[in-house]
Amino acid sequence: MAKIPDAIENEADLKAAVEAVGGGLQLISDYLDANPKAQGKVRFPRGFLGSVGKHSKKYDWIENEVLKRNLSYQYIFYDVLRWVANRTDIAVTAREMIYKHAIVVVSSIAEGLLEAAAVQLKYAEGKFPKRLKHLLTDKIITQKLHDEITWMWDARHAVHVHIVNDLEWEKYKVTDARRASKAVKELEEALDLHFLFGI
Repeated sequence: MAKIPDAIENEADLKAAVEAVGGGLQLISDYLDANPKAQGKVRFPRGFLGSVGKHSKKYDWIENEVLKRNLSYQYIFYDVLRWVANRTDIAVTAREMIYKHAIVVVSSIAEGLLEAAAVQLKYAEGKFPKRLKHLLTDKIITQKLHDEITWMWDARHAVHVHIVNDLEWEKYKVTDARRASKAVKELEEALDLHFLFGI
């Protein structure tokens, strides 16, 4: 098995480290499969996951402190999914399920944002599409953003596997996850502009 270099300074060092760590992870996994009572947890890289404090700063306009923290927790889980997708060679169905759940996570964030906005704008009670339509009518979001968030929300419904009528194999792509994430970031920006700057 390749030796891990003391520092990674070039592509050759990176390749050697990747081979060594990948081989080591396989050995650890094989051993733990054969010895399930053994203890062997790999240290998750520090610095990749955002903190609750860092994520909460995105939501200065939200008055509900519990919701702000819960939105931050969703982003931390999104970071975990992003790490697995970007730093491992996990493939085929498992990778597609990462993309699916990335969409689910950012949709949950959008749902929380709409809840907070609806309460603070004193909208009548309504479900996600109705709240989104209110934001469009009040010119807080554009038609394009409304349509992107609607697309994401429709894609998110696949979390309910009992209502999906076709196989989910080869259904989710990295471009879908990125599109959903971009839509939510734009929703955050639009709500920031409205609540913090009155635009």
